[in-house]
Amino acid sequence: MADNPRWLFMPRQRSGDIGWDYKFIDEAGMNEAPFYAELLARMDLRYFLSGVLLANAQHYACISVQRASRHGHVQQREIEVMRRLLPHVQQAFDVASRLQRADGASRSLERAFDLIVDGVALVGPGSTVSYSNEAFRAIARRNDIVRFRNGTVEFLSVGARDCFDAC
Repeated sequence: MADNPRWLFMPRQRSGDIGWDYKFIDEAGMNEAPFYAELLARMDLRYFLSGVLLANAQHYACISVQRASRHGHVQQREIEVMRRLLPHVQQAFDVASRLQRADGASRSLERAFDLIVDGVALVGPGSTVSYSNEAFRAIARRNDIVRFRNGTVEFLSVGARDCFDAC
């Protein structure tokens, strides 16, 4: 990272910004910079076009397209394509981030249920079990009151089944 001239430019960008090499460096600078002249050259890469998905004090995320020197530096039409696509990629990134956080919250709830000594199961339509703690699984293994069958909970006691059906 210390040898990457792009990195000097990137932290100043804000969410939604578009970046490309000529915004901060010219061909002569690329020829002198080991990052371009050595590292990227070994991979047959030279130019980039990027869009910042998120930039704040905690996170920096971008989408970037790398190009070989034979393709030349990005042109205005390619920059405009990135400008049109970026809001959609940002939205997808935001949705993925929210889902990941929601999944983390769900896992926190499940971890809390794991601390309970009583059997707990989250049961949905059709008696499908989306989660059960170890205590509940131990009860089901006894196969006397309740059991798992094909991802569903099945009550073996008429009283237990009637209580569940009443809910």
